Amino acid sequence: MSFIQYNGKVSEINKITFEPLKLEYEKHGVSTIEIFTNDNNTIYFKFNLIESIDTLETAQRVTKQPLEDIINLLIYKYGYIVRQIELDMFNNQVFLYSTLTVTSHMTVGDNLEGLKVGLEDIELLNKLKNNMKFHLFKSAIYIQDPFGKFMFLYSILYDILGNQNNVEKFIKEHHKSIELCKRIKTNFDGTEKEVEETVFTWIRNHIGHTHKTTNMEEVKGNMDKYLQSLVNLVKKAIFIFG
Repeated sequence: MSFIQYNGKVSEINKITFEPLKLEYEKHGVSTIEIFTNDNNTIYFKFNLIESIDTLETAQRVTKQPLEDIINLLIYKYGYIVRQIELDMFNNQVFLYSTLTVTSHMTVGDNLEGLKVGLEDIELLNKLKNNMKFHLFKSAIYIQDPFGKFMFLYSILYDILGNQNNVEKFIKEHHKSIELCKRIKTNFDGTEKEVEETVFTWIRNHIGHTHKTTNMEEVKGNMDKYLQSLVNLVKKAIFIFG
């Protein structure tokens, strides 16, 4: 039986710990999918193919969609951010490769069993594949610079909800204990007034509309604290309104 295997490196933010997982698949020319790790915190995706395949190009073509589906499900269900895909092995031939980086902010509570259910959910897979807001979301979470990532994520939320009032309402509804912050706002006529807003909007406005009272160290501290919460809110908005 032919097989093709991809390799990735997991961020030390949160080690992936789960038992080796073997999924019956029987689609796209793939019979089973194996996902496992080693002591170096490297994650592997092995696709066992239904037919014997001699060419690497064919093996990559038939596994392109299931690999994309798994990556999307890892982001959607577990918060794993897959940055690069590189080939590891094909029919026992070892290739040189770069690492695939997965940044996880969550622990695996179900030993990745949710992937089994997700790979059978055609409606969900199609939504993850075709939803433009989800593709924008993936682009945002790949950004290395935290300021750029935060602003891109907030802009997606703004685009989904239409205006800042709706964004504030959505945040308060879905993040009940969210911190409220006061900020000096400059009006179009040059006058100033104090406003109260959620910390997400407070961060966004301090970055986008820097005021003489802006303390960038305080802004960055709050941004680091709440960035993952913003990721979760944007993902929730996509699948409520998308």
